[in-house]
Amino acid sequence: MSARVDDISALSMMKVALVKFTESAQQSISDAESDVRRTLHWLDLEQTPYWNGQIRKRGELVSRCKEALRQKQLFKDSTGGRSSAVDELKALARAETMLKDAYEKLAATRAHLRKMQRLEMDFRGQMQKLSSTLQLDVVNGIARLTALTATLGDYAESDAPAQAGSVANPVSSQLPSQSPVEETGLNHKDSPDLKQEEPTNGTV
Repeated sequence: MSARVDDISALSMMKVALVKFTESAQQSISDAESDVRRTLHWLDLEQTPYWNGQIRKRGELVSRCKEALRQKQLFKDSTGGRSSAVDELKALARAETMLKDAYEKLAATRAHLRKMQRLEMDFRGQMQKLSSTLQLDVVNGIARLTALTATLGDYAESDAPAQAGSVANPVSSQLPSQSPVEETGLNHKDSPDLKQEEPTNGTV
C-alpha cells in the first residue's frame, strides 16, 4: 500500500485539527454530563421537596377553609337565620384546586425523575464509548501522524542533496565534444587567422 504526499505540512495541519477536535469533543461531553447532573439534582433535591412542601401547606389551607365553612353553617346570625357561606365555599374550592395541582406536579416531577435516571444511565454508557474512542483511537491516530510527519521530513531532507547533485551542472553535460575549429572543418593551417606570411623574394 502506497500513498503520494505532495505537502508534508498538510499532515501537520491535520494533526492540529485532530487535537482541537479531541479537546472540543471532550469539553462537550463534560458539559453534557454536567447538564444531566444539574437536571437530576433539580428534580430530586429541589422540585420534589418543593412540591411536598406545597402539598403540606395547601392541605393546611384546605383544612382551614373547611373549618371556616363549618363554622359558617353551624352558627346563626343575630337575626336567627343562617349566614350565607358562598365566600367560604369559593375559598374552599380554590384551596382544593391548588392542592390537587400540587399533587399532580409532584407526580409529574417523580415521573420525570425516574425517566431522567434511566436516560442518564444510557447517556453515560454512550459517552463512555465516545470518551474511549477519543482517548484511544484518536490519540493513537495523532501519534501515528506525528511519527509519519517526522519520517517524511527526514526522508525529504536526505533525498534533497542527491537530487541536487544529479542536476548540479546541467550546462556542462550538454557541451559539444568537438572544438569549434573541428566543427567548422578547418584545420590549423587553413584558418585564415592562423596562416603565416611567406617570405617574398626581395629585400628583407
